[in-house]
Amino acid sequence: MRNSFLKALLNLLSQLERVLKARNLQITRYNNYPSIISNSDLNGKELKEFIKLDEETTDILKLAVNKMNLSAISYYRLLKVLRTIADLNGSKEITKTEVMEALSYRVEIGG
Repeated sequence: MRNSFLKALLNLLSQLERVLKARNLQITRYNNYPSIISNSDLNGKELKEFIKLDEETTDILKLAVNKMNLSAISYYRLLKVLRTIADLNGSKEITKTEVMEALSYRVEIGG
């Protein structure tokens, strides 16, 4: 029992470290933007500035948006989630891996 508690505690600390690193990335990224505290504060113009997708990733995202019939609001929320997942992974670029992860959350929670 003690061993499983220690494993759970180490896992929790590892996840906390990831979150703190992601928050630090966001604080640094948005340092010159007083109205932005985190990715969730991004608006349309800022989304274009801070969320860059390569062609393959854009194609996957477009296909998913069409197949899942996402609204513009859902699309913008998805972009913010993508940026956050990439931050948690310590990645400057958003890859198809992050897109697939974000889409899996939409399917799990019922879209």
